[in-house]
Amino acid sequence: MAEPTLDLRQNNAKETDKESLNENNEHGKLSKGEVFLSWEAPEYVVYKKTVRWYIGFGILLAFLLFTAFVMQSLLTGIVFILGGILVFVHSERPAKTISYDIRSSGVRIGKEFYLFQELSAFNVVERGDGIYMLMKSKRLLLPLIHMPLGDVDHEEVVKIMSEKIPQDPEFVEPLADILAHWAGF
Repeated sequence: MAEPTLDLRQNNAKETDKESLNENNEHGKLSKGEVFLSWEAPEYVVYKKTVRWYIGFGILLAFLLFTAFVMQSLLTGIVFILGGILVFVHSERPAKTISYDIRSSGVRIGKEFYLFQELSAFNVVERGDGIYMLMKSKRLLLPLIHMPLGDVDHEEVVKIMSEKIPQDPEFVEPLADILAHWAGF
């Protein structure tokens, strides 16, 4: 009786295909697909904080602490203090420059990679501080992804992305994001 043989040619062909689709990025990890467009931009816009901003922040924090005191809620007061410290520390943090890629199988933002199958729509919006691509994600905890376009040609971005996922012109920034930008975040 003949022993069954294992044909390794199919596995090697699959591995070769994977290697041709994947290339090493600067982090030493495998990234997916051919790069169509690549650029660098700050992760967010840093707004100059004036003395009025700090006074307004202090008044808001004092009001929240007063409310916690009136409600006799020590835990709420502690949460407001910790939240105020976190907001202050974040507001003073300088923005890092991040690399962005649009690849054949998805979008890379820094070290994060989003497959096109995880994205349902996109739109390019212009604000006073620049042009951004917004993407709707199917992920439960990250439904909206912001991607600053920096100096890259946004029409080229729209052309490439439209081939992969639909553009939704009615998809705009949520009110919470608009208010955060207005407040200087």
